[in-house]
This record gives sequence, structure tokens and C-alpha cells, in this order.
Amino acid sequence: MNRERIRFVIGLILGLSLILIAVNYKNIYYYLLSKTKPAPISKKTLSKIPEIKLKETSVSFIAVGDIMMSRGVNNVIARTSDPLRPFSLMADLLNSTDFNFGNLESPISGSDKPGPAHSLVFNTPIKNVEGLEKYNFKVLNLANNHALDQGVKGLENTRKVLVEKNITYLGVGENLDEAWKPKVVTFNGLKIGFLGASYASVNDGGVSRNDLVARIEDTEYLKNSLAELKKISDFIVVTMHAGVEYTRKPHQPQIDFARSAIDYGADIVIGAHPHWIQLVEKYKDKYIFYSLGNFIFDQAWSQDTKEGLVLKIFLTGYQALAEPASTIPINKPPTKITKVELIPIVIENYSTPRPANQVEKSKILEKINFTDDVLTQDSVLSAIP
Repeated sequence: MNRERIRFVIGLILGLSLILIAVNYKNIYYYLLSKTKPAPISKKTLSKIPEIKLKETSVSFIAVGDIMMSRGVNNVIARTSDPLRPFSLMADLLNSTDFNFGNLESPISGSDKPGPAHSLVFNTPIKNVEGLEKYNFKVLNLANNHALDQGVKGLENTRKVLVEKNITYLGVGENLDEAWKPKVVTFNGLKIGFLGASYASVNDGGVSRNDLVARIEDTEYLKNSLAELKKISDFIVVTMHAGVEYTRKPHQPQIDFARSAIDYGADIVIGAHPHWIQLVEKYKDKYIFYSLGNFIFDQAWSQDTKEGLVLKIFLTGYQALAEPASTIPINKPPTKITKVELIPIVIENYSTPRPANQVEKSKILEKINFTDDVLTQDSVLSAIP
């Protein structure tokens, strides 16, 4: 091939390339644009972002243990014709906070039949929900071994009723993604996130599984949900329904779940199910309350099952005075626990908790190695061995 022919071929290839580029220049431009990483924001640009003014704010909420509105509790409500009776001796305390949180261990099927006196199949008649609504229980965990006592339809109705009452529920859903979906409530400008999980899907000791109830062994779900919560909340509460009933010391699955929750971003872990109050741990500077015991329950056959622990939790954080655009970063100091008041309670008449008197209070706190009834960020606690 002579030189003239080589030049001709090269010229032809270049010419065709230019024609192709001219015809497809838009596609080529957008392709190259998609492959380009955005330049980091310079200090000069950051200095031009308007400052978002922050204001210190605070939130208080109460956390309680197991709430069971069936069986003997329902009998008291029916006998007195007063659905508020189980809450009556705690009214002042429950009304003193921004919102309240607990574990609802009896589904709301829509039927007014609460079940036989000694039955382990629970049901909350709809009228009994009035106390939860009136006394500001804005968040309830449903992930527990009694979640499906009234079947799938009973769980669906429970969710429906709570939504109608403007009560946020945790730990259950139509599938595991929903059951593990983080929930956030906002009070006084602070966004408080919640997750709930159980040791069991139904009341069989955790043997069988379903996709309706979050389980404490699902570590990957826990990790992913907490990663999401950290992006959208100022403070994170994880609750677990787990442990060995009628024991003081938590067992290893509780400890593993609670510490994993802290490792992945929880600010506090609060447990229920053992029906006794259990030991408290401070792990990586975060509190783990392994079991708060009973709150509203009819287990009057022992002193320990008639006792519970109520937490009054005080948070301090910061809120933006103006809602920023989504592109504007906000550097807020973390929301902290100012203090936690430990309030022992005693359940009377198979249904009704009251604050313990001074003698009772000392004895109850002594069972979990406390002499002081207030915890702060500086309180020192022993780790669970």
C-alpha cells in the first residue's frame, strides 16, 4: 500500500469519526458526565453556606415494661366499668412527660372476649385501649411472644387500631422489612428513633419463625435498620422482648443483642419479658436495662412479679430554628441523656401499678444493686459478667 492510499484511509477514518461524534455528541457528553465524580466542596464554598442557628431543647419520656390488658386486668376493668383504672395510680407521673413508651403484650383483635382467667392466649378489648391513648403512650413495642395470640388478623387489627389512635408501633409488619422498619417520633424539635425485636415470633419459646415479627437473632437487619435510623434521628432507643422468665440476671442472647445494638448505634436499650426487673449495665457509656419487669399485669402470685421499674428519661439536644434545605449540612452536637430517674412500682389488685413507698423502693432497687434512684452520664455501673 503506497503512502497516498494510507493517507486516504486515515483521512476517511478520521472523517467518519468526526461525523459520528457530531451526530452523537449529546450521548457522548452525558456518558462522560455520568462518569465524573463531583468535586469536593471547598472551604470557600462552605463558608458561603448560610449558618443554621441551633437552639437547645429537651424531651422527657417514660419507659415501662410489660402491659397486658387481658385476663385479670380486663376483669378489673369490667367490674369497675373503668378502662382507665389500671393507669389511675400512675396518672400524675404519666402526665408529666412529653410521651410514654411500653411493651404491649396483648393484641387487640376487635373481639371483646379477653380469654379465660388462666389462659396464655391474650386479647385486649378495644375499650381497654382508652388508657393507653389518654396517658400518652405514643410508642408501643409489639414484637413479643404474644403478638399472634389472636392470629394474623388479630395482629393486623392491632396495628390498625394503634394507627387510628395515633400510636406508633414497633417490631411487626406484613413482612420482615416492615417489622424492622425504623420508627421516628418528634417532640420539641428532637427526633427520637425506635426499633423493637423479640426472642420469639409466637408463644412457643422461639422455636418457630415467621416474617411478621422482628427477631433478636437477625443481626444484619439490626445493623441495617440502625444505620438508617442514625441518618434520620437524634437519639435511638432499641427495645427487646427477651430473656428467661423469673430470673434476675440476663442470659447471653439478651446480652449479645443489647451490646450489638449499642455497637451499631443505639443510645439506650430497654428490655421486657422476664416479668422480673433485671440487672442494669453501662456498655460503651450507654445504658442497657435488661428487663423493667411488669407494669400492668395480673401476676399476683409472687412479690417479684408484682414489682416493676419505670424509667423517666430526660434528653437534651439541639433543634434547627429554621428547617434547612436538604443540601445544607447541619453539624449538631449529639443528643444526650441528662438523667434517668428509676421509679420502682408495685402492682395492686391484679391490675394497677402504683409508685413504691420508700421502704418498698429501697428493697426493689437493692435487688438490682442500686442505692441511688437517679442515673446520669457520669454514673458508673459494673458490666454484666
